[in-house]
Amino acid sequence: MYKYLGRERFARPMGEMMVSVAACRVRKPDVISYVPLHPSRLVERGFNQSEQLARFIGKKWGVPVVSLLVRSSPTRPQSQRSRAERLQSMEGVFELHPSIPVGKLVAVNILLVDDVYTTGATLGACARVLVQAGCNSVRSLTFAR
Repeated sequence: MYKYLGRERFARPMGEMMVSVAACRVRKPDVISYVPLHPSRLVERGFNQSEQLARFIGKKWGVPVVSLLVRSSPTRPQSQRSRAERLQSMEGVFELHPSIPVGKLVAVNILLVDDVYTTGATLGACARVLVQAGCNSVRSLTFAR
């Protein structure tokens, strides 16, 4: 994926494809968010590919994009793990962003964007945090599976 090669220019064509596929399959959400990177990974990579895709989709759909989650601990890249390790490694990694007031997400429908869905461990861990915060629904959209 472009995240490993530093090729941010791929965000636009990937976002276009995601918008066109999702147009007939995904109900328009109240808010779009994305899987956060740990700050150390963000510094290393220079950008968050999921955030770029989410912002592109949000602009096309006219839906606000909000940073709802933080990654509280660094993890090894999922691509270097087995399925079992992926599922176990994501527990407790994500937290609600400290700027989100308690009760703010009650009855909100969220679209959570990531670049790749492999086992669902990352998206599942993120969704659990959002549901615990009171979200009405959390749906996901990824570029690849």
